[in-house]
Amino acid sequence: MQNLIVDRSRLLINRTEHTALIDTIEAAPDADPAYQLEVKDIADRYREIVAGFPPKMKQVFVMSRVEDLDHKEIAARLGISVKTVRWHLSEAIVRLDKGLRDDD
Repeated sequence: MQNLIVDRSRLLINRTEHTALIDTIEAAPDADPAYQLEVKDIADRYREIVAGFPPKMKQVFVMSRVEDLDHKEIAARLGISVKTVRWHLSEAIVRLDKGLRDDD
C-alpha cells in the first residue's frame, strides 16, 4: 500500500491537489475495515511528514500541489530560482518516500 502511494505521488508530480490522493484513497467506502485503518494510518503519516518539512520546502510544495502554480510562478513569488523550486519539490518527494517506507 505504501509503495502504491509513493508511486502515485511520483506520477502526480505536476498535478494539483497532491494531498487529494490521500483523500481519494481514504474515501473508499466499500473497502474492508482493516484496509481503511491502514490507509488512515498512511494518510496520517503523509500529513505528518508534510507538516515536518522545513518552512520553505513546505511553502514550495503547497504552492505547487495545492495552489497549482508552475515552477516559474513559484520562483518569482518566492524570489528563488526555478532550480531551487525543483530541488525543494524533489526533496519533498524523497522525504515522503523515506518517511512512508520507514513505517514498513
